[in-house]
Amino acid sequence: LAGAQLTILLFFGLTGAMAWTMGWLVTRSNGAAWFASSAVVLGVTSLVQGVTIFPDGPGAALTATAAVIWIALRQRAVVPLRWWTGASALLAFLPFLHTRFAVIAAALGTLFLIELVRQPRGERGRTLLAFAPLPVLGAIAWFAYFYVLYGTPDPTAPYGPNRESSLTYVPGGMLGLLFDQQFGLLAASP
Repeated sequence: LAGAQLTILLFFGLTGAMAWTMGWLVTRSNGAAWFASSAVVLGVTSLVQGVTIFPDGPGAALTATAAVIWIALRQRAVVPLRWWTGASALLAFLPFLHTRFAVIAAALGTLFLIELVRQPRGERGRTLLAFAPLPVLGAIAWFAYFYVLYGTPDPTAPYGPNRESSLTYVPGGMLGLLFDQQFGLLAASP
């Protein structure tokens, strides 16, 4: 158990380092980078789940690392093709940690594809070959996993037919979030 907790702590440490790197890449300010890193490392998720065996630590580290690579691409920094491949491996692996990470992987994957389109014409083909295969194979494997275990490629199958997270609850939830007498944002906020 102690080894598993240490592993999760190391993942949150990597997340803090990646937050520092993101802060520095975006602002070129050490102070801003330290503030961003502190906000992540001292945040509730890191402090509460930093010693619990949940996929949030590894998921945060993979997401932050992919985000650092994306920011470097956005800034047109020289990024070798192996970085594209590394980012695609991170994104391909994320959904295997937990189904909720599939949304993050898809969003980051979309951002990478936008950057791919912005590449010079001569580089697009090589970059696409460096980036696309792993997420495609990962998605096939991920859906196949659900098909083998549950008889359907639907990632929500493990949660059964009674889903509390159904989109039908969103309108009522939004109203409650805004107007609830005790906890609503508009009712309880000054």
